[in-house]
Amino acid sequence: MFGLRHRRLSVAVLGHARQDALVDGVYSVALTLFVLDLKIPDGLSPEQLDAYWPVILPKALSFVLGFVMAASAWIYVHQISALYTRTNLGHLVRTIASLMLVCALPFTTAAMGAYSSLPLGPMLFSGNVTVLVGVYTLDLVLSRKSLISDAISPSLINQIITAHIGAVCWAGFCCLYLSPLNPHLAIVGIVAYVAMHWISIWWFEPQMHTVRAAIEEKE
Repeated sequence: MFGLRHRRLSVAVLGHARQDALVDGVYSVALTLFVLDLKIPDGLSPEQLDAYWPVILPKALSFVLGFVMAASAWIYVHQISALYTRTNLGHLVRTIASLMLVCALPFTTAAMGAYSSLPLGPMLFSGNVTVLVGVYTLDLVLSRKSLISDAISPSLINQIITAHIGAVCWAGFCCLYLSPLNPHLAIVGIVAYVAMHWISIWWFEPQMHTVRAAIEEKE
């Protein structure tokens, strides 16, 4: 019983340096895996290569979109980690769940490239993104009172959560409505989502820089 209590206590006060290292490692591997779907068969004649462009081009565009999406997600995680002063078991479990979804991004990106004209392709990718952002949103909501520094303004947390909810709604809209309606329009919606995600990163960066400075000063 004492040992169980000790393990619970050690998790409750665990710093997040090792967690950040795990996140960085998974993202680095996932970012590398995106390129594996870009293959040109050996031994093709010039005529066959010309005919292969309609096959490789959607995959190449999907590679760019998936890579940029994953890169923006990693930057978001890097930004948001500044809010946390410690971690606990619940936060670790939700982080592991988010990493599982990050590992799925190369697969759903490849599916979107292979089936860009069918609802399945953009539906898988946008569904993957929807659940991933949903997990990040849930984690922030559940962690704000116990794990986030007191130096953080509650209004900033509310702004980030509101932005997350909007992102979940838009990605879900692309998955559940646009993909069955028009797969190409769904991909346009996904591109718009990725662009908005980068804009939100740029928008929150000055505030996150102020947060990091405030935490360092408090420490």
